[in-house]
Amino acid sequence: MKTIRFSIVMPMYNVEKYVAQAIKSILNQTYPAYELIVVDDCATDQSAAIVEQTFKEYEENHFPGNATVSCKLRKQPENRGVSEARNRGLDEASGDYILFLDPDDFVEKNLLEVLAAQIERSGRAAVAAPDILVYALSEEYYDTEEQLEPSYVKIHRLDSTNVDTTKSKQYIGVDNIIDCDEPEKIYEIVKDLERETMYGYPWNKAYNLKFLKESCVRFKKITHVEDILFNIQIFMNAKHVVILPNVLYHYRNSGQVRLTSKYLPEYFQLQKRRFQAFIDQQRSWNSLDDRALEIEANAYFRSFISMMQRELAHYESENESIAAVGGTPKSAAAIREAILEKSRVEMNTDLFRILHKHVGGGKVAKLLYRPLAAGKLEHTYLRVRMIHYVRNNFSGLFMKLKQNR
Repeated sequence: MKTIRFSIVMPMYNVEKYVAQAIKSILNQTYPAYELIVVDDCATDQSAAIVEQTFKEYEENHFPGNATVSCKLRKQPENRGVSEARNRGLDEASGDYILFLDPDDFVEKNLLEVLAAQIERSGRAAVAAPDILVYALSEEYYDTEEQLEPSYVKIHRLDSTNVDTTKSKQYIGVDNIIDCDEPEKIYEIVKDLERETMYGYPWNKAYNLKFLKESCVRFKKITHVEDILFNIQIFMNAKHVVILPNVLYHYRNSGQVRLTSKYLPEYFQLQKRRFQAFIDQQRSWNSLDDRALEIEANAYFRSFISMMQRELAHYESENESIAAVGGTPKSAAAIREAILEKSRVEMNTDLFRILHKHVGGGKVAKLLYRPLAAGKLEHTYLRVRMIHYVRNNFSGLFMKLKQNR
């Protein structure tokens, strides 16, 4: 039987604090048939040196002469962003399946072993091997001392406990593995993945490399939503999808600077692009039903709230800078009006008109999304200020609330 080989691509930029753990979690895999391609996007810290030293130690002590394992460090000619780094790794990859992992997270040591075993089982049972495998992840909050807060851990998975089988009618095996090669069921799986915030990530998936290259899909050089747009394109052509319940990826949140925490003036416009792409995908599949619209409505209003909070944080930061040079900061009333006016403009968009009637149930929807969907901007703004206060003064609590939104 042919040994399944994996290509692991890891873009890297200024992650010297975490990259050693990420690299070691890969090099300690129990399934030694892979290549690791780290793409240095012109990091200005010691990240590259740490990777080189880690490679050297493992090549000398752990797998000398093992022709099925290789480690490569590639450097971009200039800083080009995560999408270009991933695309370079994709161009150099030679395995049967490819994974795009982040350098500030880490994986379970049996990640590749579990994937290989499932690929073999699925390949024997179906006409073709899986195009995409999705595995569960653990979202973890670490304190300022880099200690894991056990109560701030959330598992994201699809299994018999959280799949709406009355609507999706998808088959789940006795081992909670979803193995599907029927188009209509894949469409419903995508909805469940989107609901569980598992659809957009590239790092909780293994892609059939031949299928990926034949699809001619690459990461777009766009800020913030390149991952979800990539997956939407890939799933458009997927004929065989497997969902594993195994928690194999650890997503670290410890206050490190991530793109999602930076101020982006175009943040909401980018988010809306992903919402529209999801809706367009479901429409093209003829599966844009109330369930799909409710899932996307909740995501849309979650981002709407986030936009308002980000604007508030930005104005306060600007005021600090203005005050530092003796200028006159904006008043609280002026900030409030600017945010409300931006919100009023959004309420006149087509996306708002499509989604405002489809907000689902739940405590968060009742407290935040429904009032906003009903146009109660003053009410919503007061809640946004509360969220902003909690985020600034109780970061751990904020993370807990965010995980359970």
